[in-house]
Amino acid sequence: MTDRHVLLIHQSDEYIWQAASLKHGQLTNFSVLGDTLVGSIFLGKVVRILPQLNCAFVDIGRDLMAFLPADQLMMINGKKCLSTLYTGELILVEVIKDEIGDKGATISTDIGFDGQYIRWLPKSSAKHHISKRLDRSAKAMAEQVLDTIKMTGSVIIRTNFALLKPQSFNEIYAIIYSQLEYLMQIYHDVITAYKTTKKPMLLYQQALASQLVNDAIFEVSDLPDVILADNQAICVQLQSLPIKVSYCAAAFADFAVIDKLTRALNRKVVLPSGGYLLIDECEAMTVIDVNSGSFVGKAGVNVAHQTNLEAIAVIATQLKLRGLGGIIIIDFIDIKDAAMRKSVLKSLKNTLKKDSFISYVSDFSRLGLIEIARRRTSYRLTSSMINLN
Repeated sequence: MTDRHVLLIHQSDEYIWQAASLKHGQLTNFSVLGDTLVGSIFLGKVVRILPQLNCAFVDIGRDLMAFLPADQLMMINGKKCLSTLYTGELILVEVIKDEIGDKGATISTDIGFDGQYIRWLPKSSAKHHISKRLDRSAKAMAEQVLDTIKMTGSVIIRTNFALLKPQSFNEIYAIIYSQLEYLMQIYHDVITAYKTTKKPMLLYQQALASQLVNDAIFEVSDLPDVILADNQAICVQLQSLPIKVSYCAAAFADFAVIDKLTRALNRKVVLPSGGYLLIDECEAMTVIDVNSGSFVGKAGVNVAHQTNLEAIAVIATQLKLRGLGGIIIIDFIDIKDAAMRKSVLKSLKNTLKKDSFISYVSDFSRLGLIEIARRRTSYRLTSSMINLN
């Protein structure tokens, strides 16, 4: 099975799960499920409103105060304004970014609920939205479904909608309608709890199966051939996926996942040709240094250019694997040739287009550095507390 794309799921704790993606025996992605707050709905209490900083701080019943930027307020009368809040007000909020270090979670009052194929925002007045990653025929089908279904709020058709493509319109409509009814029931339960609860607390958290499907490790454009899980219950939960799901009592051990993960998270990451990356993570940014190492190349081959191009694929994998975000600085091996620089930049941008998280890539600076700004919603893997059992 080492020549296939395999997704392994391991229960490391009562509420914590780990998912590892392997292609041709190589670890390409790793995710911790169950410890994220993203997508969770809380009853929050407004503690401080800071108009000068255009934000508010909200108690959601955790040790750290949650951060509510003004642009994450629900639109009221065409405006998002802090003046609609008052200190001590109880509000429903959704976590859109996890707590990181001593920084509280980032929240939004425009709450939504994620299904496998749609996201429903019950109070939103925005127009329905269809994922840009869907192809033309899938978008046309999605538009037809949205035109047929009548509901309050706003619906976002997710990239996972592509999984329904082989089915007929009536079958797809029935699936989407059923999922919308399910999300409406969750919202009803949340509202009921909201009306009877007087203190900040968690009201709703996504089920594990939903976390997996919504996680960056599960990419519709690159679905695994098989999912192996070491828990029978999760196998049952995932049976609805159009992928073979099987029970494997020692999924992580059979594929030596922990050994692969330990090697992959070393500061020094070796490239196939003999070059290597040095990856240094700190609070403000991550710095990646590309080195040729023992790679001497063949006659007529520019070693620096070849190493830089080879490093790009490994860097993209490392960004996903480590959950790196924020500012990332890459120091490629210095190349003077303008055409080669352009080739490296183009290759980097094209490779990162496949990433689930949006990245902004700068041009080469005067010092020969490239800056990447990558969206991050959760912990870096190297800083999160992972029980590697």
